Amino acid sequence: MSKNLLLLLPGLVGLGLLTYFCATHHRPHFEADLTRRSSDAIAGIANGAGVSAEGQIITLNGQVATEDLKRQAGEAAARTFGVEEVRNLLTVAAAGAPVLQGEHRVAAVNCQAQFNQLLAGANIEFQTGSAVLSVASHPLLDKLAAAAAGCAAASFEVAGHTDSRGRREMNVRLSQDRAESVVRYLQSKGVAASRMTAVGYGPGQPVATNDTAEGMRRNRRTEFKVKGL
Repeated sequence: MSKNLLLLLPGLVGLGLLTYFCATHHRPHFEADLTRRSSDAIAGIANGAGVSAEGQIITLNGQVATEDLKRQAGEAAARTFGVEEVRNLLTVAAAGAPVLQGEHRVAAVNCQAQFNQLLAGANIEFQTGSAVLSVASHPLLDKLAAAAAGCAAASFEVAGHTDSRGRREMNVRLSQDRAESVVRYLQSKGVAASRMTAVGYGPGQPVATNDTAEGMRRNRRTEFKVKGL
């Protein structure tokens, strides 16, 4: 080993230790910054998609309209400075429902109004941190199933939302699981599975601030959206 290399070795070791120290002690801040910048990069391509960082790995969750948008979102995230790998878990939505006409449209509008009214006064509750439906919410779900029966020609989306506490990726997964639990319950009450689409948006579409307990409570919600209106 040359004398010059021996002189450089302690400095290289020190630089490596410094890099490791910075990476491990500032990782939460680095991941939060990488998540924010990656979210900005895919804005307008995959609105509402969940973005999370684990080290320099970015994971995309949620739903987009086409395979091309999924590809574009993955490429945009990959171009973000600091990203080494993108796990593109975006799903492509089924073809959009046809626009309803005549009496079917009137029924669907009334159906959406009933959904909104029922969910304005109460929220579908789950066991803390899980997708298991609270028994206390069964009466509300029964009313929602009855409302859905009034617009049998319409399909609708069951959208799950969370507050911003915890890792974004976990919240997106939890919101998806909860939406699917609601769909399964409605199916058990006679609503055709083919009419329902479960989508989890995680914390990506807040309706209130996440800085207060009340705001977080409002953001933890399940929405019903009739398609084709």
